[in-house]
Amino acid sequence: MAKKTKKSNQIHFGIEVTKPHSKEMYAHNDKVAKELKSNILKAWNNLIQQYGGTSDWSEISEDSKLVKLQKNVMYSGYGDGYTTGDVDEEFVNELENMANWQLHEVYSYCCFESLVPRVKQCIIGHNDFEKMDYWTDEKEPAIDIVKRIAGDNLRFSSHTDVNGKTTKHPYIKVYRRDEGEEVVDKLLAYDIDAYVDCYEADDGDDDYGRPIMINFYSVKIKNL
Repeated sequence: MAKKTKKSNQIHFGIEVTKPHSKEMYAHNDKVAKELKSNILKAWNNLIQQYGGTSDWSEISEDSKLVKLQKNVMYSGYGDGYTTGDVDEEFVNELENMANWQLHEVYSYCCFESLVPRVKQCIIGHNDFEKMDYWTDEKEPAIDIVKRIAGDNLRFSSHTDVNGKTTKHPYIKVYRRDEGEEVVDKLLAYDIDAYVDCYEADDGDDDYGRPIMINFYSVKIKNL
């Protein structure tokens, strides 16, 4: 029976995502959170200045960007008796004390509604769901990841289709099955589907006339 390997942790922005969170993750998330909160607060201040601190909040349209931003951050509305100054104070306090996991989701919704700009990187290791990718950093190309993990052991096999067109497929040379399984785990961390392949070759006969079989291992990549 083939050995079942444990899937490696995901990698985001060069950081391994672990549970519990590592110091590197906390530092990254706190840095991103500071930028997200600054963007939300800047958008809020620009909008609320249009109304002044004494305006009746209930008279502001539900479809306005100001109300949409307030509800995304605070999840509740305000009725009669509240001024924009009252809401402003509570909004700033709510945003300041917002946990990173919540901020990740909130910013995604705000960005989806074009209330805040996209940023380079996101908060990692919290929610598996977000309304949209609010970050702009592109993922490292899969072939570059394969090259980095494979090093000098990267090889290419050639295949010719019925039309005579030849294509090359990358694979990684390994010397043992367990070594191949480690490489598969590293690739899976980047959502690159791979498996260990074994090719048996006849190396002649032994002194008793029995065939000598040699196993050649490699890591084949499915989605490249």
